[in-house]
Amino acid sequence: MKELSYEMTNDVTSEPTTSNRLILKDYDRSFTATKDEVFENLGKTILVDVRTKKN
Repeated sequence: MKELSYEMTNDVTSEPTTSNRLILKDYDRSFTATKDEVFENLGKTILVDVRTKKN
């Protein structure tokens, strides 16, 4: 596992809680990519950091 100057852990996380109250119209559709945008970006590599900040 690659460590990019971040503390790594092998702790097991708990099961995520689900919600039945989320409705599709609640999503912001401005982040939707068109078919042309997808094809223009094929082959590109991106890194998305989705970790939460520890206090």
